[in-house]
Amino acid sequence: RDASGNVTNRDISIRYLYDDNGRIYIRAFCLLRNEMRTFRIDNICKMYIDGAEISEPEIYFRDKIKAE
Repeated sequence: RDASGNVTNRDISIRYLYDDNGRIYIRAFCLLRNEMRTFRIDNICKMYIDGAEISEPEIYFRDKIKAE
C-alpha cells in the first residue's frame, strides 16, 4: 500500500534491504513501473517469494537484516 493507502499488486526483483532508523526498506526493480523503486516493509500487505506466502513480511525481513 502506498502513503495514501492505495493498494497495488507488484512483481519485483529484490536487489537489497536496508534499515533506516528502525524502518526496513526493500530496494527492488518493479516490473509494473519498469524501474527501480523503494518499498517500505510496513506497507506490504501480502507477499510471496517463489510461490510461498510470507504471512508477516516485516518480521521475515527484520530477521534477514539481523542475520547479515
